[in-house]
Amino acid sequence: MKRCRAILVWLLTLAALSCVFGAKTFPKLNSTDDLNPIPEHNILLLHLLANHVSIDNNNNVYPDPDFDPTTDYGSHYYRNKEDLLDLLPIGCRYYTIGNFMFNNNNNNRPNTCSSSKKVPSYVCKPKGLNTHNTNRARILLCLNQYNSRIQQTYLTQHYEWDRFTPRNTAYDPARTFEINPELLRELKQFSFSDDVAALQRLRDQYNQNIDNRQLDEIIRRWGREQAPLGLLMLLIKHFKRSNRSYGTAFSRSEWQTCELQQIYVDVVTGYNGYANVVWRNVPQHYIDEGALLLLINNQMKQERKVYIKLRSTEGSYATDVSLDEGLHLRLHKYESGWFYSTVKGEICRGKDFQSPHAVPIQNYNFAKLQLFVRNGYSCFRLYIDDCDEWKSRFPNSWVALYESDRDDTDNYYSKQWQWVKNFKQGSDSDEYKTFEYCTGTVVSPGLQARFMIEDYNENARTPGWPQ
Repeated sequence: MKRCRAILVWLLTLAALSCVFGAKTFPKLNSTDDLNPIPEHNILLLHLLANHVSIDNNNNVYPDPDFDPTTDYGSHYYRNKEDLLDLLPIGCRYYTIGNFMFNNNNNNRPNTCSSSKKVPSYVCKPKGLNTHNTNRARILLCLNQYNSRIQQTYLTQHYEWDRFTPRNTAYDPARTFEINPELLRELKQFSFSDDVAALQRLRDQYNQNIDNRQLDEIIRRWGREQAPLGLLMLLIKHFKRSNRSYGTAFSRSEWQTCELQQIYVDVVTGYNGYANVVWRNVPQHYIDEGALLLLINNQMKQERKVYIKLRSTEGSYATDVSLDEGLHLRLHKYESGWFYSTVKGEICRGKDFQSPHAVPIQNYNFAKLQLFVRNGYSCFRLYIDDCDEWKSRFPNSWVALYESDRDDTDNYYSKQWQWVKNFKQGSDSDEYKTFEYCTGTVVSPGLQARFMIEDYNENARTPGWPQ
């Protein structure tokens, strides 16, 4: 018995020593300072992961409840047949994440309503970058099957395809890096948000001499919500500390963001489906010199709806313009003449009016529900993962409008409801198809939409319509 125990101890010691002396080591990425040699699309994928994990005080990394690292974002089991990584610890499996060819709309497979999340468009086709994503970037995870902890994380990429040496299916060890949980924690600071004041604070935190003109250009190029990611990419450029200033790579912004000047102009929901205009903190010297607000229908058509001459630094105005997505305000100078006023240069502009975000439909990751506004009326919109048979998944499903979150499920507002199978197809949105139905009820604060699988089995409800 003692001899068997001694042999067992010897074998365990030998295994431990083989792990120590045979362990593979890769350069470690500890903070955003270390990301300057990393290709931009690899950073986007790492940003995606960082914003779908939680990190405790002991730097243990766990997937968020809405993220399945075994299937989401092109994930699949990684066999490590190239012997790139160490032998698996007991109870763990390797997974590789990031193959957007698994997205239904990027291959020739029949469309299916997959319950797995696809690699989002900001990784596949980022708005702020002009480079082509070759789909080579990958993240390798060592996932503990017992407690779901992500024990190790690696950023890597496939070899570039070479017709003489076709190794593009293998990962390049020279482009493989171990990820410190502290880097993931830091990247979480750059999660999507349209809070411009928070963007300024994040900019100031890194003290890299990035001015408001550059933030304006980031917002214009990346969009308000993705601006934190644009800031991250700019900071990484600055970390290179090259002789040329990255700021010179920016063209002069076509317009300025009002919030960067601490000026607030906004479009909000008014009475009977009309748009209200509000403003505050407009500097007095603009008022004295002549300032007005133009209500514009969207960034592209730039059709002027109404203009309001400002007599005070703050106030509100009820318009007769139907509320619509894309409406926004532009603060302009103007010059008064004897018989008419002339609109002069633009000072800044506010954000587009947007309906509240869509919410996922429980147990159906391929679908989301949104309450949105069109010409002042409440409308339902379904976002469907690119698939053809989605109506057969919801044969008896319906969506109804409710006056408030407190209403019982069978007490929907003014009998405004519709079968999902009767929704009409709308414009595609990134990786989703959309299907819509408009009610005869104007938008008002508190309204919400709810999705029923059948009967009164609720699977989703939108947030109440904002004030």
